[in-house]
Amino acid sequence: MARPVAHLRTRLQTLSARGRVIALATAVALLAGLLLPIYPERAGGAAAVRPLRLQGARAMTEGVITRSLIRGGEEVHGGQPLAVLADLELAGRIADLKGQIEGARRDVATARRAGDVGGWRGGEIRQAAFERSLAIEQQRERASVLAAPLSGQVLELDLPQRVGQHLGAGESFCTVAALGTMAVDFAVAEEQIGRVKLGQSVAVKVMTFPTHTFHGQVIEVGWLGRPQTTGNAAFLVRALVENPDQRLRPGMTGVAKVSLGWRAPGILLLEPILRGIQMTWF
Repeated sequence: MARPVAHLRTRLQTLSARGRVIALATAVALLAGLLLPIYPERAGGAAAVRPLRLQGARAMTEGVITRSLIRGGEEVHGGQPLAVLADLELAGRIADLKGQIEGARRDVATARRAGDVGGWRGGEIRQAAFERSLAIEQQRERASVLAAPLSGQVLELDLPQRVGQHLGAGESFCTVAALGTMAVDFAVAEEQIGRVKLGQSVAVKVMTFPTHTFHGQVIEVGWLGRPQTTGNAAFLVRALVENPDQRLRPGMTGVAKVSLGWRAPGILLLEPILRGIQMTWF
C-alpha cells in the first residue's frame, strides 16, 4: 500500500503546476461523477400489453344463435346489437299468451252483450293477467338480442361460424375491449420494488414498433412476489399507457421500465456488493 502511494506522490511532484491543476480537476470530476446523483435509475423488464377495460357480451337468457351481426375484430359502439338468439320455447309461450289474450277479449265482449257483469269483470281480470305475462315474456325476447357492453373492438374472430350454437344464460358470445387506453404489465425485481410508487413515469417498447417509445405511468403495484429462476422474487407492476392511434394491441410483448429517480453511479455500482454483505451480517 505504501509503495503505490509513494509512487503517486513522486508522479505528482514531477508534474508542473498546470499539470497538477489538471490532475486535481480530473480527480474531482471523477469523484463527482461517482458520487453525484446524475444517473437515471430505472427498473423493469419483459412486458405484456393488455386491455384496461374489456367485457363479454353475455346472453341474458339461453338460446340458439340464429344470426351474427358483426365480424371479428370489428369496431362496435356501446349498445350496438351483436347477435340474435332464438328460444323456441319462449316463442311458443308468447304465441300461446297472445291467443289467450284474444280469447279473453272475446269472452269480455260476449259477457257485455249478455249483461253478465260477473263474467265481464272476470274476463277483464284474466285478460290483464295474460297481458302482464306477455309483457314479461316479450321483455325476455328483447333480451335475446345481444348488445355490446361498451364501445371498442371485438377481440374474437370467426363469429359468423357460431351461428347454430347454443348459448347458455350468462355465457359470453364475444369480448369487447376499449383500446384507447392500455395496461402494460411488467416485473420489477424485489431489490428495487420498494422504490416503485404510483404515478411514476414508465417507458415501453414493443416488438412490433422497436423504434418507438410509448409513455405511461404506474397505476398499480403488486404485493405478491413471484419466484424467478435466479432465486429472487419479482413483483408485478401495471402501467397505464394512452393508445389514441391504437398501435398497441392486446397480447403484444416488449420491455417496460419505470423511472425511479436519479442516483449516484458509485452507489449503484457498490449497492449489490453492500447488499450481499448486509444480508450475511447478523
